[in-house]
Amino acid sequence: MECPAAFTLFFKAGKMPCSRSGNAINKLSTFNRRYSQGLSFAYGFIFLWFNLLTDKTVMKKFSLLCTLALLAGTMARAEMIWKPGFVITNNGDTIRGDVKVNDKKEYDLFRKVTLKLSETEKKMFNPSKIKSYVVDGQQFVVRKIDDEMVFVKVLSQGGVNLYQHQFEYYHGEEVRHDSEYYLEKSGTELTKVKGNKFKKIVAEVMADHTELVQKVQQSEGKYEGDAIVEVVEEYNAWRRKKS
Repeated sequence: MECPAAFTLFFKAGKMPCSRSGNAINKLSTFNRRYSQGLSFAYGFIFLWFNLLTDKTVMKKFSLLCTLALLAGTMARAEMIWKPGFVITNNGDTIRGDVKVNDKKEYDLFRKVTLKLSETEKKMFNPSKIKSYVVDGQQFVVRKIDDEMVFVKVLSQGGVNLYQHQFEYYHGEEVRHDSEYYLEKSGTELTKVKGNKFKKIVAEVMADHTELVQKVQQSEGKYEGDAIVEVVEEYNAWRRKKS
């Protein structure tokens, strides 16, 4: 009787003489037809493992692969860390603990805050539950944007507050993240900062600092990111000196 192909590997490895396997092979062939999908996986796994044990080169590669997998797992876990912080509830109470931070994805801090009170107790807060929170010295406050209460990052505070808001959107099937900036002056609503309109916004919101307004108007190009922060910081420093 000719051996089924699936068993040839075992016979060549000296596991069973094919000429003496008649009845056993008939029974196993019937079983193989009924459970071919599961057996294919099992045969493949056993053959791979047999080769790993007998091939030193493959074994070295397999060991290296396991090491890399362990390192990747360690790195993935390292992304989630805990940093000291606290939250201010809507009642004005302060709750201290450690805040969960994904150091590879800051966007999570704009959605919710998870506070570890002890090794066995953790609490999660969304923007409707608290007024603000601080993590590792960085403050986030709750503001209303597009009719939704969200966390915004405080970039500058004083006569004019500057906030950063992060959001996600779909580009085809890919999820991406982006930032937008908002100015807030006492007694006014948030003003969205757009690069091509920043000079106009500065002229309106910071009109009392004529020197700064003039400098911004005479500059070339659009203001974005750090450049916006620098202007607002300069204005707030000027206001603090005046007071």
